[in-house]
Amino acid sequence: LVREELDDYEGKVEDYLAGLVGEIKFQKYRLQLGTYAQRQEGVQMQRIKIPFGGMSSDQVRRLADVADKYAGGFIHLTTRQDVQLYFITIRNVPNMMRELADAGITTREACGNTVRNVTACHQAGVSPTSSFDVTPYAEAFKEFMLRNPICQNMGRKFKVCFEGCQDIDHAGVRIHDLGFRARVREVDGKPQRGFQVYVGGGLGGSPSLGVLWTEFLPVEEMLPFSAAVVRVFDRYGERKVRMKARMKFLVRSLGWEEFKKRVEEERAGLDVDPSWNDYLKEIPENETPPAYNPELIPQAPEGIENDPGYIEWRGLNVLPHALPDYAMVNIRIHLGDILSDKARAVAEIADVFSASEVRVTILQNLILRWVPKSALPALYAALRDADLAETGADTFKDVVACPGADTCRLGITSAKGSPGSLQTG
Repeated sequence: LVREELDDYEGKVEDYLAGLVGEIKFQKYRLQLGTYAQRQEGVQMQRIKIPFGGMSSDQVRRLADVADKYAGGFIHLTTRQDVQLYFITIRNVPNMMRELADAGITTREACGNTVRNVTACHQAGVSPTSSFDVTPYAEAFKEFMLRNPICQNMGRKFKVCFEGCQDIDHAGVRIHDLGFRARVREVDGKPQRGFQVYVGGGLGGSPSLGVLWTEFLPVEEMLPFSAAVVRVFDRYGERKVRMKARMKFLVRSLGWEEFKKRVEEERAGLDVDPSWNDYLKEIPENETPPAYNPELIPQAPEGIENDPGYIEWRGLNVLPHALPDYAMVNIRIHLGDILSDKARAVAEIADVFSASEVRVTILQNLILRWVPKSALPALYAALRDADLAETGADTFKDVVACPGADTCRLGITSAKGSPGSLQTG
């Protein structure tokens, strides 16, 4: 299916370059596959979906290879856990997508009036305050909506997030069209998983906080409920005035009670296929640590545990873990910008210290979720050698920034140039 899709896209690219397809019609095709026109003529920005921000080390290497080959070796991490590449020639885009697809990475519906990248708490399942790991639920939501006819041509984009922790909102539950926060309750003496659900949030020039739908939605209802909400948004949402077309405006125009009534009616009439929840059978009850080969972890340099740099890094970039022998480590990525050689260094480090897995956070950093505490000195040394041990991740000096007017046609200023005074002040 993916090969056929990209072959078809390549044909449309060639038709566009030959003048057989106009700019407006071609725009619909390229946005559906995550390709944006840049401010600079003749080049494109490619948005790459990273559901819940999760990547294997091999996928990080593939991104680095693709960035070198097509985008000058530059990678940008976004606040929606996406990856963006810049200054790509449109004729090269289909081959770039094929190389990403070979590593299990898609760009489909990264842009356009669709369900965008599904974001999630990067600490879910491993934080001491995590209710449960929302990762498989976010993955199931992505799989359900990807290429689903109910969300391919909506009036506007639709954003969803999953939060797994009880005390801190790492995902922004109330600023999404749908926000799910993990909850566990006891039923007949047994724990039952579900979600506290908020609906109709969003930022922009007219921000809204999401409205509480329910304190507890059983996990079995997550996909049917979401399908009902998306269908209502697609059917009744604004389509003529783009600036009034997000779901928060539909909630305002209908009023909460009427909006809720229509969603409930849609859900009652929905033909739910039991296979929608097949993914639930494969979710473990508890998180288990990955298998490690202790021989791969190098010896830390002598005396490094007393190094002031290590002490500061451990205090600011190392996070508590649900299991006493492990820690999470935040790798600060300045403004979300990372070059391909450093991305490969992250992949190598993840292979040794964190079960070959890394996550993008909504603060444009990278996090290693399964680091043995005993390996922290050696990890710090590896990060320092790769120039990746900068402290202050997720603090005031670790600001986020979009590309702004550097590349974006909608940008009105260079957002990346603004934080300098904050970081030196």
